[in-house]
Amino acid sequence: SLAKASQVLDEPLYHQAAINAAKFVLKELCSSGSLQRYWRTKPSRQPAYAEDYAAFIFGLIELYQSDFDSTWLEQALHIQKQLDAQFWDPTLGGYFQENGKDTSLIVRTKQQYDGVVPSSNSLAAYNLLRLYALCGDEQMRTKVEQIFSLYAETLQKNPSSLKFMLVAL
Repeated sequence: SLAKASQVLDEPLYHQAAINAAKFVLKELCSSGSLQRYWRTKPSRQPAYAEDYAAFIFGLIELYQSDFDSTWLEQALHIQKQLDAQFWDPTLGGYFQENGKDTSLIVRTKQQYDGVVPSSNSLAAYNLLRLYALCGDEQMRTKVEQIFSLYAETLQKNPSSLKFMLVAL
């Protein structure tokens, strides 16, 4: 939001706040190599969900588009690779909510709708399209097509349940 506000309002304070927020997340919540879910006086031990990765990638892309500093695009691509490695379903496509490391879970689920916050798959589809446009990586386009295919029936029968995916589509 800060990065977008800095673009729209041409406000340097918002831009600097966006940079500070991104640096904080990268330093405090990604230092272990994987994104952590939250921070309170120290990073949590709870790994982030796919939606956390997708939302952070979205923010990094916005930050890149606010100043065209390649650092933010490189970080977005790096986090996208982590999202793909930990959450991508190689069988049906789309992203699971959980990374699959919690053996107490019987099933790995995928979000089926966009609520107040877009689902991980809707955000990821939008991010992948933007990254594809910026980098030209065909694998990203292929993943988006698989996400759209996975959710095609829902998009046809109940499009309002995936509002943000419609934005990507």
